[in-house]
Amino acid sequence: MAVTWVVTNIEKVAKEGSLSDVCKYVYWTAYEEEKVTDSSVPSGYISYEGRVYGKETLGDADSSKFTAFADITLATAVSWVKDILGADKVAEIETSVAAKLAEQKAPEYTIGVPW
Repeated sequence: MAVTWVVTNIEKVAKEGSLSDVCKYVYWTAYEEEKVTDSSVPSGYISYEGRVYGKETLGDADSSKFTAFADITLATAVSWVKDILGADKVAEIETSVAAKLAEQKAPEYTIGVPW
């Protein structure tokens, strides 16, 4: 599977100069989920996931590149986040998500009792 990027919220100001509803912060999550069949549990599967969360600050509003709040798509917002982070940081986050998923599937430590 691949890491999925979503924007969970956008914080905006009502007015900045001549522009309205100007986005200032983007809250995001990068995650990967995997369900593994396991007949020993009531649901019939075990769900594993790796997640990383963040908040990015957008630059000053530029009327020549401005997108009206109502016209922002998920793909646009995710591209803003990835552009701010840069390719190296995006790769680092995706590697971290994969590592968290792998750790859940094969933990170094487990807890429980033998009875």
